[in-house]
Amino acid sequence: MGQTGAPQVPVPPIALSVLSRTELSGLRINRAGWRPVLGEGHFYVQTGAGKYVSVDLDGEIRPGLDIANVPRPSGMGPHDILRIPDMAQDPRGGAIAPLAWYDASSGAVAKAGIARFDDHGNYDSTVWLDTVLYVLHVAKFSSSGNYLVAGYDDHIKFQLSLFDFRGRLLVASVLAGVIDGDSPHVTGAAEEPQTGNAISNATADAAFLQLASGDDDAVYLFKPSWGRRVIRVASSGKCSEIPLPKPWFSAGDSGLPTAMYVSHNSVYLFEGVVSSAQQADVGAGKPTEIKRISISVYDIHDGSLSASFRDDGALGGILVSVAPRQFYFLKAEQQPGGALDFWLVRTGQ
Repeated sequence: MGQTGAPQVPVPPIALSVLSRTELSGLRINRAGWRPVLGEGHFYVQTGAGKYVSVDLDGEIRPGLDIANVPRPSGMGPHDILRIPDMAQDPRGGAIAPLAWYDASSGAVAKAGIARFDDHGNYDSTVWLDTVLYVLHVAKFSSSGNYLVAGYDDHIKFQLSLFDFRGRLLVASVLAGVIDGDSPHVTGAAEEPQTGNAISNATADAAFLQLASGDDDAVYLFKPSWGRRVIRVASSGKCSEIPLPKPWFSAGDSGLPTAMYVSHNSVYLFEGVVSSAQQADVGAGKPTEIKRISISVYDIHDGSLSASFRDDGALGGILVSVAPRQFYFLKAEQQPGGALDFWLVRTGQ
């Protein structure tokens, strides 16, 4: 694919320590149905179907987006449904979300679009796509305003498509012929019949694919099954691979890449550290003990390793944002009755 990773640079991992804990007293929700979304300078927490709040790094909470504020489009039937399956930060400010119009009579998607919300969580506009997809994720290119959309088509085939800022299709299958040794839905192989397994595979391909907007008018892709590498997609749809060198691990340990974060000139890769003997258990679907979390920082251009951090398990929580040499985790504590209290934990050296 034209780009090769830099040689591994051994970087001793730095242990993370708690620098502060901020109680998010305005965020107390039921145990079921919540989900954090990583962000730059602030992050989002899903509090209900199609509803998110925004939380800044000082712990201030404000509306993020709410599908209830999206006007019903012209021609929509009284029993048709609008749904927002996910959301992402808009690199130009505010948030964007894939929007699906479901026809009540058939249960199929009648129209797919991308809804935009401003910094205060107010609905701004919708760009309707000229191709019907079951859209699960979307990312916006910072300069061109184009959109990269992940989902599956009406043949239950995984699709990663590029649209311009008006919603016109530019590239139907961005990853066709790019990823080898992965699901046939990604490589553009012949369609499978619409069986339960095909549907499951197509939705899994889309669900586990992570999209992150860079400030270089590119979108970065990561999926755990790809291992230690990310794909850079330019606003033209051209792809290039960035292999990421293995960070330092203790003897007998290995890492399981789980998530990616992109910030300015860096790619952050998060891995669960397990014993090498247990790595085979992961592929077999057996329970595996995660010993610690590894966070590796790579140069966004050549993939060279610049820093490495570790959480030895005492911090807990889910990583939600990154600042220079600092990492923010959202920690939930269950109260009697099932409700959750939340804390924002800032960590660093």
